[in-house]
Amino acid sequence: MDGYQVANYFGVFGFTIISVLLVLSKSVSPIGEFPPMAIAQQGIKDMTNATHFTAKGGVSNQTIESVMGSFMSPKSLMASAIDQIRNSTAKNNTNARTNSGIMFVRDSDTVLLSHQILPPKDFIHIYDSTPYKIMNGYLTAKLPCDTNLQSPLEIRVGQLTNLKPAKLGIVKELSKPGYMCMYYANLSPSGLLAKASNSTTITDIALFNPTGYRVILLNTSTIVIGVNGIMPLTESSKMQ
Repeated sequence: MDGYQVANYFGVFGFTIISVLLVLSKSVSPIGEFPPMAIAQQGIKDMTNATHFTAKGGVSNQTIESVMGSFMSPKSLMASAIDQIRNSTAKNNTNARTNSGIMFVRDSDTVLLSHQILPPKDFIHIYDSTPYKIMNGYLTAKLPCDTNLQSPLEIRVGQLTNLKPAKLGIVKELSKPGYMCMYYANLSPSGLLAKASNSTTITDIALFNPTGYRVILLNTSTIVIGVNGIMPLTESSKMQ
């Protein structure tokens, strides 16, 4: 085969390959689809018209990017979430206050009293719920006690100027007579006081030493208070 035939052979082969590639490219591209440049130009035109229409209609003069940015910004999302929480909380509070006016809450406080020294006729202020009064709750106290499961200290409840001894129950399973005993009491306006059957307003809780000698609280001496229901104080009961 001479040089002329070789050149002719490669020319025919190259033409055939180019023809096949052109046929394949037209079969992949959908019929009637705009070229990429035409699509880009059409998109720019549509976006320009949309922006012009918005400005002409007086709805907004912001671009699409700024509108989307305002919707997706963390500040907008946080504001929306806060509004939803406020609406939900307001609805729940309304439902909670419709039944006898009691607001249901959950507040718990642990007071560690190890090595505290309580002088004679003195007290340690433990809890204050003002300007609300406690309607439902509980109290547990781990305090020094004698062999008869009696503690020299008192838990007093009521309002700060009118505290009275609470009626405490004993938890024998967690008590060691002559050392430390576990006590409990229900926090409610009635049935709480040791020497009175009438109801009382509860805003304050204190640990009181009624004896004539000082009491040193031992290790693990603790008072735990849990409040489940409260009500606003009335003007007449703010300070009895």
